[in-house]
Amino acid sequence: QTMRCLVDTGFADLWLPSEKCKGCSESRYFRPERSRTFAEVREPRATGSASGTLHPNKTNLAMAFVQYGGGAVEGLVGQDTIALGWGVLKNQSFLLVPQASLPKKRDWD
Repeated sequence: QTMRCLVDTGFADLWLPSEKCKGCSESRYFRPERSRTFAEVREPRATGSASGTLHPNKTNLAMAFVQYGGGAVEGLVGQDTIALGWGVLKNQSFLLVPQASLPKKRDWD
């Protein structure tokens, strides 16, 4: 799947838009059912950070919420093989975003 992403270089987070994302203006989304290597993360790897929290939701899937100075992003934690222009990352953790509030001139990529 080819799509745009949101890379948080300040906190080393990778966010991918979900097809359910409210506030995401991009028309291409990550669809887990189209990936043979996608895995849901059911156990949180950390209890929190200065930028946000990581916690299980009702389905026991790990979720994260990060409040930025200009908006907020929340998502489900997943893992997959991710290809960026310079290489391939196996079992890369990322957050699948169903909700984002980003500033107007700040979009995916």
